[in-house]
Amino acid sequence: MLGTIAHFAFGSSCGSMLGLLSAGQRVPVPIGTAYGLLVWYFGYQGLAPSIGAYPPLPKDRAGRQAALLAGHLLWGTALALALNRLRTEKAPMTAGLAPRAREQVRRIMPTPEPVPAR
Repeated sequence: MLGTIAHFAFGSSCGSMLGLLSAGQRVPVPIGTAYGLLVWYFGYQGLAPSIGAYPPLPKDRAGRQAALLAGHLLWGTALALALNRLRTEKAPMTAGLAPRAREQVRRIMPTPEPVPAR
C-alpha cells in the first residue's frame, strides 16, 4: 500500500515538473512520450533499485519491465495531451504578465532622464 502511494506521489511530482518545465506552452505529444520513457528509465534504473523497491533492469523479469515501459509511455503521452487540453492558448502563460510587471516597475522606479554630454 505504501509503495503504491509513493509510486503515485512520484508520478504526480514528475507530471507537475513537466507542466512547470513547459512554461505554459503546449507540449508536443512525442515530447510527452519521451518524458514517460525518461521517468521509467530513471525510476526503474536509478531510484527504485536504490531504495530496494525493484531489482535493476538487467536482473528484473523482461515481461514486467516491458509492461512498465508501455505504461510509462502511455502515461507520458496522456500527460502531454492533458497539459495541452488545459492550455487553451498557444502563447506562454507568462506572456501577459511581462507588460504588467514592466508597468509596475516603471511606477516604482521611473526611467531616469538622460544626462547631457559635456
